[in-house]
Amino acid sequence: MSIDIAADTKIALVTGASRGIGLAVAKDLSRDHHVIVGATSAESAEKVASQLPSASVFVADLGDVDAVNAEVEKLLEALGGRGLDVLVHSAGVYVDGDVAEVSRADWSRIMDINVVAVADLTRHDSIAAMADAVLESAPQRFAVAGLSMGGYVALEIARRAPDRVAKLALLDTNARADTDEQRRRRRGLMALANQGEFRGVTPRLLPMLIHPSRTEEEALTGIVTGMAERVGKDAFLRQQTAIMGRPDSRGDLPGISSPTLVLCGRQDALSTLEMHVEMADLIPRARLAVIEECGHLATLERPFAATALMRDWLVYS
Repeated sequence: MSIDIAADTKIALVTGASRGIGLAVAKDLSRDHHVIVGATSAESAEKVASQLPSASVFVADLGDVDAVNAEVEKLLEALGGRGLDVLVHSAGVYVDGDVAEVSRADWSRIMDINVVAVADLTRHDSIAAMADAVLESAPQRFAVAGLSMGGYVALEIARRAPDRVAKLALLDTNARADTDEQRRRRRGLMALANQGEFRGVTPRLLPMLIHPSRTEEEALTGIVTGMAERVGKDAFLRQQTAIMGRPDSRGDLPGISSPTLVLCGRQDALSTLEMHVEMADLIPRARLAVIEECGHLATLERPFAATALMRDWLVYS
């Protein structure tokens, strides 16, 4: 079966497109792309495709290599020799429980679907080691985006392997090293966790993490708290150690040649607007984007605005 697509229409495949961020990306891309809706259920994929101007479906369990290969062969045949212009991998799974408690079999499935490096970042206590873990599993050339600590890792990746970074996105992060006062606060939170009060850490951080007007929104605060609990105390301690030991990266910024999105919430209390302006000024091909009425967790607080900006960065930069 062939897919009828105008010759001048770009083609985008979005996995995990039946809900959440994947669905938002699919809808946004549908303005000027033929969207191939990726999902594990034919019913959910077809439901989304029916709502888009030009769409078809790609149904496969991404953890089943043989099934994926078979579907890819069918897709290539249906496209009649045309390739993809855009690929957005938004599919993902998680297994409930602390990182250290998840079984090897479950981790294997998570790795297969979510891309290896995400889980690995909880196992290291230095930004350099996290960057090496990503580089070991990443394609030869790739786009990298990082939020908060992920931004520190993204900057280290760009420093270590500039020729491999096709595009860079720095979200709610900064290029400066921790100040003495910041290290003191982190050590206080680590001491609290070591005293058996790990569950008390996130409530103390919430006013710094999200916009002041949303600290009482249970739906949002519940997501943030749940994420912290799934990371667990030990990984939290390793991450804080890594953050405290990170270098000042401002001297490396003028050497970044990749198209770069610098994105922040205007009311980010941890990585301020001033810090993002500084990065955008120092990176030659940077674009600064500011999301209004938004704190440190832009992708959670304002997902549609963040997704639209990320989409433009991936497709047009």
